[in-house]
Amino acid sequence: MKYRTKFMLCMLQAAFFMHSGAALAQTGIEEIVVTAQKRAESLADVPIAITALTPDELDSDNIKNVVELSSRAPGLIIAKHEGFSRSAAIRGIGYETTQNISGIPSVAFHIDGVFIADPNALNLDFIDVDRIEVLRGPQGTVFGQNSTGGTINVVNMAPQLNEFSGRLDMAVGNYELIQPRATINVPLGETVALRASGTYLKHDGFSEITGGPQDGYRLDEEDNSQFQAKLLWQPSDNFAATLSGTNFSINNVSDRAQRHVDDDSGDIRDVQQDTAGEYDSDSRILSLTLEWVTPMATIKSITGYVENDQFTFHDSDRGIPRFAGLKSDSISTRDSETWTQEINIVSNTEGALDWILGGFYMDYEKKVFFDDYVDGRGGGAVDNVLSGWKGPAQVSSDCQGFGNPTNERSFCVNTLGGRESWSIYGQGTYHLTEALRLTGGIRYTEDNLSAVVRSFGADPGIMYDEHDSEVTGKAGVELDIGEPLMVYFSWTRGFKPGVNNLSTSPVLVPQLSKAEKVDAFEIGAKGRFMQDRLQVFASAFYYEYKNMLFLTEDPAPFQGGVDNAPKSEVLGAELELEMLLADGFSIDAGFSFLDTEITADKQALDPVLVAGNFDTSARSGFLQNINGNPLPKAPDFSMNVSLNYAVDMPLGELNSRLSFTHRDSFASRVFSSGRLDDTPGYDLLNASIDLTPANYPNVNLGLLVINLTDEEAVNSRWTNNYGVQSTSEEFVAPRQFIGRVSYSF
Repeated sequence: MKYRTKFMLCMLQAAFFMHSGAALAQTGIEEIVVTAQKRAESLADVPIAITALTPDELDSDNIKNVVELSSRAPGLIIAKHEGFSRSAAIRGIGYETTQNISGIPSVAFHIDGVFIADPNALNLDFIDVDRIEVLRGPQGTVFGQNSTGGTINVVNMAPQLNEFSGRLDMAVGNYELIQPRATINVPLGETVALRASGTYLKHDGFSEITGGPQDGYRLDEEDNSQFQAKLLWQPSDNFAATLSGTNFSINNVSDRAQRHVDDDSGDIRDVQQDTAGEYDSDSRILSLTLEWVTPMATIKSITGYVENDQFTFHDSDRGIPRFAGLKSDSISTRDSETWTQEINIVSNTEGALDWILGGFYMDYEKKVFFDDYVDGRGGGAVDNVLSGWKGPAQVSSDCQGFGNPTNERSFCVNTLGGRESWSIYGQGTYHLTEALRLTGGIRYTEDNLSAVVRSFGADPGIMYDEHDSEVTGKAGVELDIGEPLMVYFSWTRGFKPGVNNLSTSPVLVPQLSKAEKVDAFEIGAKGRFMQDRLQVFASAFYYEYKNMLFLTEDPAPFQGGVDNAPKSEVLGAELELEMLLADGFSIDAGFSFLDTEITADKQALDPVLVAGNFDTSARSGFLQNINGNPLPKAPDFSMNVSLNYAVDMPLGELNSRLSFTHRDSFASRVFSSGRLDDTPGYDLLNASIDLTPANYPNVNLGLLVINLTDEEAVNSRWTNNYGVQSTSEEFVAPRQFIGRVSYSF
C-alpha cells in the first residue's frame, strides 16, 4: 500500500504537467558515452554492468557527494562509518576493515583516471561533473590497483579550446543552507584553455544533543569549500597535456550525529551525547595527463598525487557508557599521501582485434594516531595525560606513559603504514564475425605492505613486511542479436591484498590476514527498442568469494583485528531501464535482487559480547560460527524509480522529476547479534522542478524537495570494534527545501 501511494503521487504530478502545456518532443533516448574499457564507447555497447549518471540527474536529486550515490545504481550501498568515513559495497562486496590502517576498499574510486587509495578522501563534493560511472563486479584487468567489488569513476568536465563560457549557481534552503557554485572556461591562446570551478556549502546541523552539559549543541552541520582547475595544452590534434588540481576542505565542523542504538531520547534528531565533537579535513589531488594519438594506438600517461589530512575528536561511547557509567572520548589524526602512475595504450586500428596494454604503480603511505580515554576516576575530564590532550602536543606523542596510574588512557596507537603496488595488464577483443566477439584479459599484481605499530606505549613497536602477488583477469563473449540487442557472458577474477593486525600472541586471529579473491560469473543483455524510445540493461550473476576480510576479536584480550571468512556466495540479478512514455514524459529505473551467504564454517568472536571481559577462557565461550550469515551491506531488494516530464509553456520550458528509492534492511556486520547488526530499510522521495524562462534562455530557476515525506531513515549502523564497543547509527538528511538559480554564458 505504501509503494502504491507513492507511485500515485508520481502519476498525479506527471498528469498535472501534461495538461499544463505542450510536451517537448523527444525522438529517442540520448546516447551516453563512457570509458569503462579505457576507450570511448556507447553505454549500450559495453559488455559490463554499468550505470552512468549525468549532471542533470545529479542536480535533480541533489547528489552532492559519494554518500548520496547510495542506491542510485543497482546493488550500490554507501555507508557512513565513524561520522566521516565512507564504506562502499557493490553486490555485497564491501569494505569491512575500516578501523585497520592497512585495509583498502573493495570498491575502487577514481577521479579523472586518478586512483584514490584513501577512503577518507571521499568526502569531496561533486562540481562540474561530466558523468559518474559505476561499474559493478570485479575489475581485475584494466582499473586501478585491483578491486573485488567494482569501481566508481568520476569524470569531470574538460577545458574547451577557443570557448569562453561558464555557469553561476546559487542554492539556498532551510537549515540556513547556502551553496554558491561557479565554473568558468577561458581560452588562453589558440592551444591553451583553463577551466576552473569552485563551491562553498554551509548549513546548520540536522540534529542536536539533548540533555547534559552540551544540551542544544547542533550536529551534522556542513562547512565545506572546494576549488578545482584544469589547464589544457593541445599544440596539435594528436597531443594534449592536462594539468589538474583539486583542493577540498571541511572547516572544523561539529561531529556527525552518531546515535547509540540504546538512545531512548525519542526523536532520531535528538542525540544523548556528553561531548560535542569536532572534525577538520583537507584533501588535495594533483594530476598530469599526457595523451598521444598515433595511427596505431592512443598512449595515455596519468600521474597522480593525493594528500589527505584529518583531525577528529568525538564521544566514543555515543552517550551510553558501557563501563560502569564511565564516559569515554577519543581523538585521532589520519594523514595520507599517495603517488600513482599509470600508462595505457589503446588500439586505434580498424582490424579484427581491439586491444589495451598498460601498467600501474602506487606508493601509498598513511599515518594514524588514535588515543582514547575512559574517565576511570569519575572526574568528568581527562586527568593528568598531557596538557594539550585535544591539541598538537598529544597528537604528536608516541603513546608513552600508557599504564601510568595517574592518567586515564584506555587505548593509544601510533601507526605508520604503507603499500607499494605495481601491475601490468592487457586485454583484447577479437571480432570473429560482425556479430560475435571474444574478450580476454590478464593482469599481474605485486603488492608490498609495510607497517610500524606503536601501541600501549610499546617502543620501538611492531614491524610488518608482507608481500602478495596475484594473477587476475577476464574472459567473455558478446553476441549481437539483430540490430537492437547485445548479449554477453563473462568470467572475472578480482583480488584484494591482506592486512596486518596489532596482535603479538593471538589464539585465533592471525597477525597477517589472507588476500581476498572473487570469481564472478555474469550473463547480461543490453538493448534499445521502439526506435530508441526504450533502453533495457539486464544482468544475472554468481560470485565465489574467498577469504572476505572482516573485523573480529580474539579470545586473548587485545589480540583481535582482521580475519578471513573462508567462503561466501553471491547470487543476484539487476535490471535498468529507461523509457519515453510519451512526448516529454519518461521513466528511468533500476532494480537489484541479492542473495548472499557465508558458506563455510568460521569461529569468530563478536567484540560487543566480550566488551570489558579480559578472561581468555570466558571470552572463548562467546565464539560463534558465522556460517550461514548474510554478507554485510547486501539488501535482498533495492530499487530507484524516477518519473520525468518536460513541458513547453508560455512562461518557458518546465522540467519536473519525482524520484523514489526503496532499500530493504541489510546486515551491518558478519555477526548475528539482533538489532546491532540490522540496518533498517527505507523509502525516500525527492522532487524537483525547474524553469528556463522563455525570454531568458541562459537562466534556470529550480526548486528541490529532498526527503519529501521527512522519513526518519537510517543510512547505516556501525559498531566500534575497539574501546567501548558501542553501536551507533547515522541517518539520511531530513526534509530539505532548496531553491536554486543559475546563469550560463
